[in-house]
Amino acid sequence: MTRWILLYLCLPILSFAEGIEIIYQIEFKCNGEYHQGYITGGYSSPSIDSTYLFDDEQFEKAIRSCNRFQLELEVYSVLKDWTVVKEKASFPMQPFEMGDKLMTYPIKDVNNLHLVKIWKRSDYHIKVLSPINSTDSKWYGNSYQISKPIGDDVGCRLEVFSFENHPENKTLIKKFTELYLNPKENDAIYYNYRKRLLELLYLNKVVIVELCGC
Repeated sequence: MTRWILLYLCLPILSFAEGIEIIYQIEFKCNGEYHQGYITGGYSSPSIDSTYLFDDEQFEKAIRSCNRFQLELEVYSVLKDWTVVKEKASFPMQPFEMGDKLMTYPIKDVNNLHLVKIWKRSDYHIKVLSPINSTDSKWYGNSYQISKPIGDDVGCRLEVFSFENHPENKTLIKKFTELYLNPKENDAIYYNYRKRLLELLYLNKVVIVELCGC
């Protein structure tokens, strides 16, 4: 039986090239069962990438040498591939995103590690807050108006892409911005209201993106 999983770990022998984060798509065996998934270990280095793609022994050695995983591997279950949508979108977005559901596997039960593919993305924080989907991607490349409701200073900021003009958009954007600037941790009412505002704006073809960094 094959299942897709996502592993999050550090590979200590990686070199670093600023700006690109890599995710390794792997196959492995645990307790007699084969799995496929994804691990992240740092930043891309062409020489190391090519070595791992053709040398399973070195790849498995690198994983087992990571101090964090001397006893077990932390496993995340989801990787969403946005490659096709990103190619069409006028707004900034990553080619994929990872989930946060955590599982663990005893390292002593893991073997037969094989690197299948290398995924790459910018290490700059870009998160589409709106509930986008591949079905609607036809209008993602249309003309738009952009606004920055909390400015353009260094730090986390919002970029609002309006593909259609609706009278209520200005009010909805203002309400969302107020919530964004005043987060309430573990408050279900707060997050449900914020989610609803994003949904209403999306129905009016407004996409909101969060960007953090310089």
